[in-house]
Amino acid sequence: MAPVDRDLVVGDRYPGEAAGLALGTDGGFVAVHADGSEIFQWGGLDGRPGWSTRLSSGRSPEAGQGVTVGSSRCVADNAPGTPVVSATHVVCLVPNGVAPLPDASLPPEGLPAMSIVVLDAADGSVTAQWASPGAQSIAVFSGLVVVGSGTATESVIDGRDMATGAERWSFGYAGPQVTANAVTRVQRASGLIAADTSSGQRWVFATDGTPVRDGGVEASPSGGWRVDPLTQRLTFSGPSAATGGTQTTLLAPNAQTAGDQTFDGVPVDVTVDDASIPGLMLTVGPQLYGGDTDSGAQRWALDGTTFSGSSGTSAIVVRGRVYVLAGPRVIAVEGHTGKELWRTKDEDGVRPTTVMTDGRHVLVGFDAVSARGNPELIAYDFSDGREAFRTELPTGISHVGAAGGTLFGFDDHDRELVTLH
Repeated sequence: MAPVDRDLVVGDRYPGEAAGLALGTDGGFVAVHADGSEIFQWGGLDGRPGWSTRLSSGRSPEAGQGVTVGSSRCVADNAPGTPVVSATHVVCLVPNGVAPLPDASLPPEGLPAMSIVVLDAADGSVTAQWASPGAQSIAVFSGLVVVGSGTATESVIDGRDMATGAERWSFGYAGPQVTANAVTRVQRASGLIAADTSSGQRWVFATDGTPVRDGGVEASPSGGWRVDPLTQRLTFSGPSAATGGTQTTLLAPNAQTAGDQTFDGVPVDVTVDDASIPGLMLTVGPQLYGGDTDSGAQRWALDGTTFSGSSGTSAIVVRGRVYVLAGPRVIAVEGHTGKELWRTKDEDGVRPTTVMTDGRHVLVGFDAVSARGNPELIAYDFSDGREAFRTELPTGISHVGAAGGTLFGFDDHDRELVTLH
């Protein structure tokens, strides 16, 4: 991220639905028009050439007050960790036609039929399209679309040829939904497919449909697969019989059971990692834990600080140190030993929500939590935590974050994402 100083100025503005495009995590976004129709917009907001393709027709005279149920979801086929502009196709899961907006408690079979639409990433032309009744999620690989479908009594995972929609393989699992709204979710984890069935089973498949994890993973009413965005490693969390708390299982890159490693707590969201502490697995429960991904052993636990034990804790790993959000403060920890080095003081009327860095300072975004506070950004010295500067966010900006090397702000009033510099 470019150097940040106390004089923050609002730059470009993006509509809220285009956040993924602006942040660099998506190549495009789905825009919903007033009539319920949906358009997929690829690029075009940052000076690069772009295109748009209509995905659904929205309201029709016969439908009365009907609107397109749900919204289309589109996924590019670039490999994890590669620029989204390297994608050759975009695959969209699109609701068919229009229907009255259903009650949220309706089971999946009460939702409209779905279609898979494949777009050429170069110009937005439709290269393939097929009906996919009951489809609830997709994962996309080069030349392959994996579809997760479900009913109240069964989950189905299909591998489909991207060019034709022809079935390459199919897997079905019979079992009742764990909750009325449970769905079958598939996601890409490097070269594997992680699947959570609506009955609470977790499976892993190779791209040829071969089960890699086939029932050794127990049913769970909550807490499905998590794919680490930096490493693409799979984890799942659940109750620990040994401690009575929560534990996280980290899968080996090949997802074989023999390589499982178990750690106390749930994963910390690490947004920056310069690889200065190889093999570090950060989890949080009553304490912050540093685990070893090679041996499965716990390297250290941070003493003297009580954490909530829930997901949502975030950290950055820089120059052998961990800088972690811990309730109303940020704590710097020696990453090899777990020794606390410094912590910030509690601020009145605000609460830290984001920890970032521009390479010069630890940057912490604070949101207002009472009338006494204003959203602000505070910069701290890496070595001793001394405050380098603080600045209130520009008028109308309520939250700050970073992605793709850019500092962003969020305008809640106009529901826009803005660049800050």
